[in-house]
Amino acid sequence: MIVFVHIPKTAGTSFGKALSSQYGSEKVWYDYSLSFSKTSEPIAEYVHKEHDMWALKMLADSKGIRVISGHYPAVRYQSIYGVTEYCTFFRDPIQRVYSEYCHRKKRSFDRFDGSFEDYCKVKNFCNVQSRHLKGAIWPAFGFLGVTEFYSESLEMFEGWQGVSLDSVEENKNASKKGAAYSLTDDERKIATETQRQDITLYDSAVVYFKERLKAFRGGYSVANGQVTISKEGAIKGFAFFNDGKQELEHVTVEVLVNGEVVGFLPAKEYRKDLRLIGAPKNGYVGFSKNLSLKSGDIVSARVAESGQYLANGAVRKR
Repeated sequence: MIVFVHIPKTAGTSFGKALSSQYGSEKVWYDYSLSFSKTSEPIAEYVHKEHDMWALKMLADSKGIRVISGHYPAVRYQSIYGVTEYCTFFRDPIQRVYSEYCHRKKRSFDRFDGSFEDYCKVKNFCNVQSRHLKGAIWPAFGFLGVTEFYSESLEMFEGWQGVSLDSVEENKNASKKGAAYSLTDDERKIATETQRQDITLYDSAVVYFKERLKAFRGGYSVANGQVTISKEGAIKGFAFFNDGKQELEHVTVEVLVNGEVVGFLPAKEYRKDLRLIGAPKNGYVGFSKNLSLKSGDIVSARVAESGQYLANGAVRKR
């Protein structure tokens, strides 16, 4: 199964069209809430009405459904599908929110007639990427794409699924000239002030995406992983390979402080949170280490085999 979390205005319509073309429209179910006719009937029935996720999974398995796509929170399907079956796209938050604003001004339903500043003051229109991924461990997703690196993202998808997707453009603003919207200084300022969570998320996702792409193009197994640091200076994280090696080999994580290697850790500790969302090895993919750190020290974690940095690959001790 491919569980595609389609965050609005991140090239998800184009990607979804490519998925449908590759796997067949009859093998794709959609979840856009009960308000939209595009939502597939089994999704409407078992997810939104009966709240019977297991019945949905049994039916999807029996019919050979390959993709669930839509504007839904990532946590919705994590009880029945493993985290490595998940995929999503990120987009520059300022470009994304402006694109959505332009889109809402044109469409007949749910139309927005105010200014861009007015739009950015509506809470539900802010930090949409963060809200879709709230509660989800997104660095563990099987596939992560970036709108600004769309062709590279399709390259990574082929490495993940072993199939090549067509590069199509759907739901694109025909009046937009060039690759990006041109905002005034005032528009950019209000967008920056109101999309801070998404900007932080996007910056981290792009660095992580580039690290994964570098490992992939270098012929290495791509790793999914993340590192965090506590106030006391202990590091904690997870790492596992994103291919056939994921159930066979532990990832060895190289830990650095201020650029100097301080140790190598096998990612084999038990992580209950990861087991519950279907991570490989029943969740035995974690690592941790107590470090003697000073305020301002920068801790990094990367895959020893490839040099690929994990998400949050460089964190500062406060």
